[in-house]
Amino acid sequence: MHADPHSAPSSVCAELSESAHRTERFVRLSQKPVLTSLLLVEERLLEAHYFAQTLRRALPHQLPYHLNAFLSAARAVTWMLQKEMSEVPGFEEWYAARQAEMGNDKAARFFLLQRNFSQKEGRVRTSGYRGPKPRSGWSYRFIDGRHKVPADLVGRDLAECCAEHPAKLARLILQFADDFPYHSCPQRALTVEGVEALGLNLRDVFISTGLPGNVFDAAPNDKEVQLGGMRTLVDAVDFKAIEKLTKTKKRRMPTSIDAHLKHALMVADGSHGSRAAIIAAALLITRKGH
Repeated sequence: MHADPHSAPSSVCAELSESAHRTERFVRLSQKPVLTSLLLVEERLLEAHYFAQTLRRALPHQLPYHLNAFLSAARAVTWMLQKEMSEVPGFEEWYAARQAEMGNDKAARFFLLQRNFSQKEGRVRTSGYRGPKPRSGWSYRFIDGRHKVPADLVGRDLAECCAEHPAKLARLILQFADDFPYHSCPQRALTVEGVEALGLNLRDVFISTGLPGNVFDAAPNDKEVQLGGMRTLVDAVDFKAIEKLTKTKKRRMPTSIDAHLKHALMVADGSHGSRAAIIAAALLITRKGH
């Protein structure tokens, strides 16, 4: 099993790198993949989650680096999904429907546009401030630039907004796993039900590992035993880790900051006014801190 991505995301990614190598050797020796797996998609998803967590602790000069890394990793999740599942029957239609749903999600669209802007044109626009106490951490906000900040992200903590995006991607991945269970994980495929659903020839699958066919021929003539042996050659996708990412935790700001911002939002009228009031409140808080 992989480590908890919330407690040690770097070790999780290291584990996944080794795991991916083993599965890649198994499924890609032939010209066409024998089996498909979400393992590399999971790796990109945990990478996006990792960088979203670093945003909570980033200092102002570090924020652009972590934010760019997050945006790139998050974009790579769907790219990798399309690459890995391009040969799966029915995937193209399934993904087109999911794209239409994601296109209606203004926050998801915003992250996509920000990734493209940061990679090709410039820096994502943000603002930030610290709480009144000497050891208070920083809190950041997205502000309008080339692309307008969606209403449901305006005035909210940037790290919290970013953490919600991998959660959406995790739900997308789990939806794929539900709709294409035997294409999502080699260990699911290497079951009696999976072999039947995919129409696999066990001898061909075994040979794709690089082991000689006569080894398979010498194995007991028991499908469960044969499948059990082949499952030891591949790593399972950690669906529990992906499920855990769907549950985001809201960041609690210090009471004094929270009160000022709530007051600013109540007084302001309209999105532009809200941002102006938030900035004014932030300046007031910073001043009081000194």
